[in-house]
Amino acid sequence: MTVSDAQLRQNPRPWMTDGSIDFIEANLRTTDEVIEYGGGWSSLWWAKRAAFTLTVEADYKWASQLLNEVAAHPELMTRWALRFVPSDWNPDATRPKQYWTANAAHLTPAAAELMTNRYLWIDFEPDVFVIDGSIRPKNIEIVDEYLKSHHRPRMIVVDNMETLSKFTVGRFDGFRQFDFPEFDIEKIPKHQNGKWMTSVWIQM
Repeated sequence: MTVSDAQLRQNPRPWMTDGSIDFIEANLRTTDEVIEYGGGWSSLWWAKRAAFTLTVEADYKWASQLLNEVAAHPELMTRWALRFVPSDWNPDATRPKQYWTANAAHLTPAAAELMTNRYLWIDFEPDVFVIDGSIRPKNIEIVDEYLKSHHRPRMIVVDNMETLSKFTVGRFDGFRQFDFPEFDIEKIPKHQNGKWMTSVWIQM
C-alpha cells in the first residue's frame, strides 16, 4: 500500500525497503555524520537519528519542500544542512529530467560537468554514505574512489539495486554487503516492474 505524504509527515522514513531500514537503524550510531545524496522524507529520518546529516538534492521542487519540512522541526535544524545543485538527470546529462528537458538550451556540456562535480563533492568525512538521488552510477564510482584515499565510513547505502547492482561489482573493498529485496508487491513502486532492493555495506 502506498504511504501518503500526510502519513510520512507524521512518521518520516526513507523510501527504501523495509528490511534495509530496520538494518540501518540497528547499525546507525547517534554520533554518525551522514551525507545523503537524494533528499526526501528520509532527510528528516536521518536528521532525527544522526549527529549531522548533509542532504545533497538536485530537484529544486524537493529542495524547496525539504526546507519547509525540516524548518517545522527546529530541533533538527541544528544538525542538518542542504546543498542544492540542479544536476537533475540520471545517469548523466544526456538524460535530463523534467526541468532540464524544458530548459535544454541552457544545459551545455560544460555546465553539466560543473554541476555534476558540485553535486558529487565530498567536503567532510562522513560515517555514512547514502546514494539515492541523481547521477547514481557516477556517485557509486566517486564514493569508491574516496574510500581508497580518505577516512573510511562505517556504512554505505545504495537504493534501487535492482538496476544499480552492475555498477557496484568490484567496488567498496573491505565492506560486507547486505541485500534487502522487497517481496510485498504492493510496496514496490509501480514504475519498478515488481523489483526493488536496497543494499547496505558495513565496514569489516
